[in-house]
Amino acid sequence: MKVKNLNNSSVKTKEAIRTAFAEMVKEKQDLNKITVTELVRRANINRSTFYLHYNDIYDIITELEESIMSSILEKTPRSRNELFSYLEDLLNLIQQNEPLYRKILATDSPICFLRKIRHEIAAKITAIPDICQSQDPWFSMKVDIFVDGICEQVVYYFRGQRPYTYAEMKEGILTCTREVF
Repeated sequence: MKVKNLNNSSVKTKEAIRTAFAEMVKEKQDLNKITVTELVRRANINRSTFYLHYNDIYDIITELEESIMSSILEKTPRSRNELFSYLEDLLNLIQQNEPLYRKILATDSPICFLRKIRHEIAAKITAIPDICQSQDPWFSMKVDIFVDGICEQVVYYFRGQRPYTYAEMKEGILTCTREVF
């Protein structure tokens, strides 16, 4: 994540790197088996170009995580209606990058990333005053279970384990959110 000012060429290069990376993650099922040499060959760039943009393979995952996490962290819903809007925006972001996330989330590699997402979404839900049920000793657990379910549905979708479209999954998640909260 070295290049800060992205011109069209840099954007295309980073996209080629991310696409090649996602394909390799899906094929190899393990980040540790991906080398920079293989990656640059697949992305059709030279090694020095790769290092202009990233320090190493793990830098690519960090960038992807930060992209999603920044959108999760930048908004703090303060009401039920804002929660629905927040989740819809998050699902829209995932949909905009669907081909890449489909390849990455189809593997077992993103476990740490999913934990971060789950934690942040659950923390935001439990902080909403008109949702938080402090009298219910199981409220935090209920939120964790609900958020885990949302994340699992997205992963199942990207792994081809659900028969619905992304739009149908998104509508289902938002409908369930409205019913639960």
